Amino acid sequence: MKIRRYRESDRDAIRRITAESFEGVSVDNNLEKLFGLAGGTDWQQRKVAGVNAELDAYTDHIFVCEADGQVAGYVTTMVDRSTRIGHIRNLAVDRNRRKAGIGKRLIDKALQYFREEEMEVAKIETMEQNDICRKFYPTFGFKEYARQIYYALRL
Repeated sequence: MKIRRYRESDRDAIRRITAESFEGVSVDNNLEKLFGLAGGTDWQQRKVAGVNAELDAYTDHIFVCEADGQVAGYVTTMVDRSTRIGHIRNLAVDRNRRKAGIGKRLIDKALQYFREEEMEVAKIETMEQNDICRKFYPTFGFKEYARQIYYALRL
């Protein structure tokens, strides 16, 4: 197993892992449960489109875990040099490779990257209903500092 920078050839695997990984823990998944499809697209299409945009815009800030020649997981990051805040935007692991330490290795890599880029703070977000990540992130030293409430209105 190795952690490396994203390559364009990883895109399809990342799209697949994204679509399978955020069921029940995505803002758009919650919205769809309440209102149904939005604009004829399901929550997975919107989530994958968001990750695709990150793959295009932040190629140098994305790391992949490769196991047996396959993408086993990924982490997308963003660095803000003006505020010195590093943001872990997406973390996902192939469902068949979970509980093998891949998520931990990806977060470790993101934190190492932030330190190399001289960030002073690292942040990550999760949904309140994501019990796994709510327990996992504090093991790295992350502290909860805010909660946000999302509202929607059918138009």
